[in-house]
Amino acid sequence: MIPTPQVGDKIHFVVKANERIAVVLRVNGINTTDNDRVEKEVDQYNKWVLEPGKEYHIRGFYTQDNQVALFVAKDANNTLPDELGSEVLRHGKIDIDVWKEANAVAEALGEPKIQIATRSNKVTLRSVASRGKDLASLQNTITNAATAKVKTRNFIVGGERENAVLETATFQGVPAARMTVEYFQPNRQNNGGVLSPDNQGGAPTGGQGTPPGGQ
Repeated sequence: MIPTPQVGDKIHFVVKANERIAVVLRVNGINTTDNDRVEKEVDQYNKWVLEPGKEYHIRGFYTQDNQVALFVAKDANNTLPDELGSEVLRHGKIDIDVWKEANAVAEALGEPKIQIATRSNKVTLRSVASRGKDLASLQNTITNAATAKVKTRNFIVGGERENAVLETATFQGVPAARMTVEYFQPNRQNNGGVLSPDNQGGAPTGGQGTPPGGQ
């Protein structure tokens, strides 16, 4: 578990990859790319596409009408049901799922490249509250931050809105890693945050998009 933000705190995520990857970032079960609250198989979500060496800032929940609801911490007692995802077990958690490009994996294994049909679906990218040069360093950062005891119970929700126009991109990949980080435990019977690699599942089928760059 990582420390819970204080009421009114502004939160954002900074992400950077050393290779082209796709990321599904969910907060309280809500997908940051398109504000999708419905629980589904993770490969069905729209994804962020990160180009190598470029820094991206995910600042909230992005919507289909070219806006972003900026992340802000809100008292749990004042949080409305429609500000959280449909699956209660994901409330108070940050879920990060990563895909590597299928061609990169095939080349590493000495297999032929996969032919991919071009597809362009709209998707949005939101901010990540920790910075790491790669997935391993991000895991270490989260682990080191998890020593503080949580005394407050505040949710990260969408607040004020701003315009946010996103580019679209195509991506075909295979699952590479998964992390679940708990920042608030609404039910004390839930387990703590988990950091674990996950190489199970099929290739993603949701739309892809390019997140906003650094500011």
